[in-house]
Amino acid sequence: MDNLIQKNFHNLITLWEEMSKPHGAYFSQTAYSYCFSTSTPWLNRLWLKEPASLSLLTEIKELIQNTGQPMMVSCPVQFDSKPSPLFEELGFTTLFDHPGMSLKLETPLESTQALELRQVSNSTEAQLWSQLFQTCYNFLIPPHYLEACYGPKKEKHTPLFFIVYNTDNAAIGTIALNYTQDIVGFHALGIIPEMRRRGYAEQVMKHIINIGVGQRKPYATFQSSAMGKQIYLRLGAIEDFSIRNYTMG
Repeated sequence: MDNLIQKNFHNLITLWEEMSKPHGAYFSQTAYSYCFSTSTPWLNRLWLKEPASLSLLTEIKELIQNTGQPMMVSCPVQFDSKPSPLFEELGFTTLFDHPGMSLKLETPLESTQALELRQVSNSTEAQLWSQLFQTCYNFLIPPHYLEACYGPKKEKHTPLFFIVYNTDNAAIGTIALNYTQDIVGFHALGIIPEMRRRGYAEQVMKHIINIGVGQRKPYATFQSSAMGKQIYLRLGAIEDFSIRNYTMG
């Protein structure tokens, strides 16, 4: 697997690791890592770090069955590749693919809107970030899962979460940055529905790209939704691979 693809996937996994590890919900094996919590079903997901094989998928199937709860399984694949028949044979259902992308950070980009990114630094801000993210994606990340990223035990390289404010001082969205190796990963970019189609998402991207350029990071990596893909391509990003998602249970 290409080194930049590996770094992209690793950055994604460590984002979840840093949020879930303080709650005893992160587990890692040589061939895969996963998060699991009986009280927080959204957390239940697994990432393959090695190519799928019959023995590996059988082990993962048994793991999921033993938890008694559904779990999403994600693996990096080449563009337009067909799903491995092993998944279907073992009872996995294909959900969707989304692109893993990268952007070489070279020169700052001109921004036309004066947005402000305020870093989450306390429980009140974590609550607001969580509410905004749920409004954007109909997907709840409980605010206490952000605590490891701003609390007294915060590690040097834990993810940073930001609330996006417009010029009216209204909170309109979310973004998170995660630093691993020599790259910065962009995650959780969301703009609330009533503020979409005003160019805010693109301006947030320009803002965080400029942060990465200022920090002399050679690359930014991220995973795109269908909604955001065209924005990223317009800014010079490249589609490097796909992340294929399956479920069982």
